[in-house]
Amino acid sequence: MFYKFYESSELDQIGEYPQYDYRVVVTRNPQLWHNRFVEVADPIPIYELVKRAKGTDVLTTNSWFKDRGMIINGKVVSLIQTMKLPEFKLIPLFVYKYKSEELAGSYYYLNMVVPETLIDFERTVFAIMDIFNTRLEEIKFVDEHELLAFGNSNLKLKVRPSKLVLNERYADYDLFFVYYGFIEFIISEKMKLALEEAGITGLDITECPEIQTK
Repeated sequence: MFYKFYESSELDQIGEYPQYDYRVVVTRNPQLWHNRFVEVADPIPIYELVKRAKGTDVLTTNSWFKDRGMIINGKVVSLIQTMKLPEFKLIPLFVYKYKSEELAGSYYYLNMVVPETLIDFERTVFAIMDIFNTRLEEIKFVDEHELLAFGNSNLKLKVRPSKLVLNERYADYDLFFVYYGFIEFIISEKMKLALEEAGITGLDITECPEIQTK
């Protein structure tokens, strides 16, 4: 079983949403791509936790980070470094406590991209849905280029995976990023148990039966 790995939106866990704001605002945010790593703005943005926010291990954001990565602290970094992942990038961030010169901890932007060979398109099936999430039909695509072209030319329709089959080489990966049909971090059973055992805060985990290995 695979799972979706979310930033938490539960206020009893995170204190306030979003958990931080800019202390030093940058005028240019980096471009985001599903198949290439972020080139960080210069200077790197400096953040500050908002008044009621808790300094959780995973921080919840509504900024540009959200669609292509996640803000995690050193505790989570140490954990994922023991797991099997595709290539990823860690960008150090400055996150201060509320109205303080003290850092809230060692935080990083975890940036991942979608390997071009992640999905076995021959065995993967997608559902076409309207704006009201009514399922219209099922469809298959030859590759990611055909899938993305369909989405770009049918903006009033949604494409969601009914059955997303991983290529064999990724079947035992513990954390990877999925862009097709939903933008999510996906984790293995092994990593789910490790996160729970380590008591990692600021996250939600739900089952993702759409992701399969055969």
